[in-house]
Amino acid sequence: MYCNKHCITILLVSTLLCLLMIESVLVFGQCPYQQAGLVNFNTLTGWNVANSDIVISNAVKMNVSPPNRLRSITVKSGGSLIFDNVNLSLDLNFIRVESNGSFIMGSSSCPITSKVVVTFYGDRVSSSVNDIGSDPYDGASLGSKGIAFLSGSIVQMYGKVYGPSWTEIVKNASKGINQLELRDAVTWNVGDSIVVSSTDYGEVYDYRVEKNASLGWIRGEPFPNQNEERKIIQLLNGNKTVVLDRALNFTHFASANGKIRAEVGLLTRRIVFRGDDSSESSLFGGHFIIRLVEKFQMEGVEITRFGQQGLMGRYSYQRCFVVHDTNYILLKNNVCYRAFGHMYFLEDGSEVGNEFNNNLGVDPIPISRENPRQIILSDSDVSVFWITNPNNTFVGNHAVGGRFPFWFTMPTFPTGLSANRYAAGSVNPRTAPPKPFENNVGHSSSGNALHIDDMEKANGSTEQAGYYPPSGVTEALYVGFIAYKNRGYGLWCRGGLLRFKNLYLADNRVAMNSPPGPNIIQDSIFIGESENVGEYSFRPKIDNGNRTRPGQYISSNLDLIKGYETYDNGGPQYLRNITFINFLTDSYKYAGALSSLNNNFKLQTKNRYSDLKFVNANRYMVFPWNYPTTYDNQKAIALMDVDGSITNISSIGGWITGNESIMLFPQCQARNDWNAYQCPFFGESFSQFRVLNYNFTGMNTTGSDGISRPDIINTGKAVTRMIVVDLLRNRQSNVIGAIANGLYYMLSNMIARGFYGIRWPNDIPTPKDLSFFLDSGATNDWIVIAIQYPKGTIFNIRYGNSINMTRTTSFSTMLQEQNTFYYYDDSTEHLYLKVKNNAARTSYRVVDTFVDYYSGGVFYVNATCPNNNCAPSKFSNPINPVSTYKALMREDRYVGRLEASQQASVKPLAANSASGGGYVFAFFNNRTNSLDFTLQHNLNSIVTSIDIGFGLPGKEEYIADSNIVPYSQSRFGYTLSYNEWNYLLQGKMFVKLSTTQNPNGHLRAQLYINNATSVICNLPPLVSTVKPCDSLNLKNSSHVISIYDEGRKLTNEWYMYTYIPSDVRNSFLNVTYSPAICGNSSIHFGFRKGNISFNKIGSNRINVDTSIFKYFEFFIKTVNNTGPVSGLTLIFGYLNDTKVVDFAKITTQSNHTQYLRIDGTSVTRIRIPLTELGFAPIQNVQRIVFYLADQTNFVEFLLDNMRFVGVPATSETTARSMTVSQCKYFGGVSSCGSLVNPDPDPFGIRKL
Repeated sequence: MYCNKHCITILLVSTLLCLLMIESVLVFGQCPYQQAGLVNFNTLTGWNVANSDIVISNAVKMNVSPPNRLRSITVKSGGSLIFDNVNLSLDLNFIRVESNGSFIMGSSSCPITSKVVVTFYGDRVSSSVNDIGSDPYDGASLGSKGIAFLSGSIVQMYGKVYGPSWTEIVKNASKGINQLELRDAVTWNVGDSIVVSSTDYGEVYDYRVEKNASLGWIRGEPFPNQNEERKIIQLLNGNKTVVLDRALNFTHFASANGKIRAEVGLLTRRIVFRGDDSSESSLFGGHFIIRLVEKFQMEGVEITRFGQQGLMGRYSYQRCFVVHDTNYILLKNNVCYRAFGHMYFLEDGSEVGNEFNNNLGVDPIPISRENPRQIILSDSDVSVFWITNPNNTFVGNHAVGGRFPFWFTMPTFPTGLSANRYAAGSVNPRTAPPKPFENNVGHSSSGNALHIDDMEKANGSTEQAGYYPPSGVTEALYVGFIAYKNRGYGLWCRGGLLRFKNLYLADNRVAMNSPPGPNIIQDSIFIGESENVGEYSFRPKIDNGNRTRPGQYISSNLDLIKGYETYDNGGPQYLRNITFINFLTDSYKYAGALSSLNNNFKLQTKNRYSDLKFVNANRYMVFPWNYPTTYDNQKAIALMDVDGSITNISSIGGWITGNESIMLFPQCQARNDWNAYQCPFFGESFSQFRVLNYNFTGMNTTGSDGISRPDIINTGKAVTRMIVVDLLRNRQSNVIGAIANGLYYMLSNMIARGFYGIRWPNDIPTPKDLSFFLDSGATNDWIVIAIQYPKGTIFNIRYGNSINMTRTTSFSTMLQEQNTFYYYDDSTEHLYLKVKNNAARTSYRVVDTFVDYYSGGVFYVNATCPNNNCAPSKFSNPINPVSTYKALMREDRYVGRLEASQQASVKPLAANSASGGGYVFAFFNNRTNSLDFTLQHNLNSIVTSIDIGFGLPGKEEYIADSNIVPYSQSRFGYTLSYNEWNYLLQGKMFVKLSTTQNPNGHLRAQLYINNATSVICNLPPLVSTVKPCDSLNLKNSSHVISIYDEGRKLTNEWYMYTYIPSDVRNSFLNVTYSPAICGNSSIHFGFRKGNISFNKIGSNRINVDTSIFKYFEFFIKTVNNTGPVSGLTLIFGYLNDTKVVDFAKITTQSNHTQYLRIDGTSVTRIRIPLTELGFAPIQNVQRIVFYLADQTNFVEFLLDNMRFVGVPATSETTARSMTVSQCKYFGGVSSCGSLVNPDPDPFGIRKL
């Protein structure tokens, strides 16, 4: 089908349609007009009388052209209007086909080969005029001047298709020639009309003439429309070459690889529906309306001068195809040319299951908002495909011109008439599941070829919003998209998770941006400048350097051409296996394969790039016109080069950063060709510190000098609004910030595990209502901040929505219990908070070989200051911050190099194993005996696991943890037992990386202390030397209530119950297991989701007198390599008449555990003070339940000597099992690998 200039659409409103162009109504091989018994049209009364109304109630053949214009034809129920295969011309005002009536033009096996032209006449009328009448099905008005197929009617139109409906050129068609070499052999005819599409940038209206503000996107220095109509005068070369009636005015490009080729669309069809000549000037043409028909088939039809601008449902002299609340139709091999407004139009967002295959749309014409006949606002931002529901298929379509060739603009609920058909909240097109979007092409636009953003609202306007596939749908996939010569973006796609594969993007101002994520772009080619130079003679002051350029106005600044542009916030955005070609700065432009958006939101530190390739391309370029830039986003770039393919610092990779002083450290290298820096990986990594000001416009902007600075609360001014001071290095960062949703965001990308002061410009008072959040890092990342408030300030500080924090007089307490306490120093008037990422270790999302770690934990500060002024008496930074950090915040550092040689000393690697390497950085918190790891490696494509293990170099005693995300950058933690703490200090701990090539180990890193050797290592604490079989040390030997010491005794007094839920393995319990920890038997049990319980039986009740008994204890270890556990949860219950009631619950902590945690290295005692259990003075104990606090893995245990005990007779003996002399430092131990320390130590902590 073909729609040409001013063509309107077929309005499809049936929800019952299954498919367009399906099987014929008639028996195969029989032509409809050859049926016996047909009544010839020229035998009907009034057939040749001007302005007559013809009513058809039986089968009638349109056998001749009426000599005069008729008023109407109505096909009644049981009637059929069947067109003969002869040249026919039918002039009339309207046609009405009623329920059970048929309108037949040919069939699939017997199409119309003659020329049939139906012309509709009529002057412009208002929407109240309904000459065609209404549809009895629902009373819908059908308007005038057109053809209406009412509910229940049958429609069949088959014109002979001289295919294909469109093709492409295979060789450049230079201006001045009159031949086209085509991809396909065509069956077109001499005299047929064709359109040759532009392969240059989109048309630009002359801004001196076009004054409508809504068309600002297409205004500028004028640039011609290069789509050209021609007629065929000859076919050559087996119909693969067409000769045109006139030479071409412009060059139409065809690349050798077939990716960029001008489309050639056939504009001639055998069946023609058209408006009369007055339609051009009145913009009131004919119209199709297709109701809930019984069957609709159409092929080989030309529609021209259709549409009635300004009338709803007549589509404002615009559109080509409207699918209105209609499902499961097929639109295939159609051509639409120069229609007003959106061309292929999913109207309300309720439409699903439709397929758009191999359609061509060329040169949609915008309708300005200033035009009183515009119906929907978005028609000023015209698209070829206007997609309001992603649950429709788009394959092989080509879209040329407009602002957005493909525009996904989903409402949150169906709009228009469909809004009344669905229950509120029952349909949300914006989160509908996706259908395929494959091998589509968008080019020569004045905007973005694929635009997923600016979603439709109920009132027809749009809002910034993205597409987030629904729960249960992993991702939305966009495959094989080609975008070239777009003045904006090749792709601007907001949402997540969106995956883009096999893109081919060339000659766009910006190839792509996909905010905010997570999104992945892979296996694609981005070209800054191709051989398609365009027609550069029209605007020599813009299109210089012998090629056209995307700019619309003359500018003294060079343009900036970007490949992938990272958004200013959000993430992650992942790039993998992208080749960037021809992004080089020259005298005509700046260029960078990678860049970022210009804004004062700071991009988050989540974005990851790997396996990127650069051909004749500058790898990175930020804002070049005023450098060093003042844009927050450009200063604070933090993009991770996962494998070194961008930075070339090493094969391990590094960071791309801006000129932000608090992010840089000595090992960072300036890249003047990028206007940026490259920095090596480091253990602390980058995080984003987010400060929100909840009363921005009400801020006191008077500085300490008494001068008011109102620009600070003027969001249109780019002025400093917050100052972040790196207190360890005496550096500062000025933050401008940006407003969103009525809140003012001040974002600072910084090195985690630092000490920072928050100041305000010109020493204005601290804002009263703030929140603080550490984002874009990993669990346990932290910073300590100091903010000044005056003495006498009353603080209301909350962690999250439920924890009201209290003031502590101890800085250390604030550090250790950061979610509970804040610290305020009266002497310097500083409020201190430890802002920490408290997300669970399991809070992450893996996308292919990338991992995004989540963040959690917001601190809200509301300050009521004396005299309503939050300025301190003296503005200052904290005193001696380095000394404070050294004394109270410094963590022990550990480091290792991931090397194949270290693993090969344990087990030889497979032949031809990939070379690889990496770094392991770890920070040790001696209060929680835990390590926080940062691991970077370059084997992402083959890595299978990361393990924490113990053993000397060349040895592997045991693996302690395998539940680690293996992809770079991997961030994980591990809590040490007492023995493992010793092993760590002694150089007996390692991290191992396995791959598909070496499933039992490919790389290994032995960990060593990375403090300066002058800094004494932190030894484990003194611990009790008690052994599980020792005699009890009690003041009164009778003060013991034994629950278990031998299995035979237990079974007489306790009933054991094992809860066995559906799980990977059944819970089990054996109370007479041998070999035992002590005596003849121990309890052997295992579970994951289940539990075990001890239930008192018999007449001897247990009543614990807490004046005598002080502890509940038992001895325990894990067995059979089932790993350590973070803790066991215990529940105690008492007997209330005949029912057991739970009264106490506790999860064991390191302070309860003799050797800090339960693992398989040794038997440890768990001793819990009864004061922590909330026992009554005389407490009945009827039941004790055990279950896992962390139910990730199935764990087996041995347990012995469970009891309540009284007061010890003497203090227990304590000891350590190692000395400082046994500590091993990096570089101080001979190694088969490199001794070069990989730790940049950006704060200089090692030497503190």
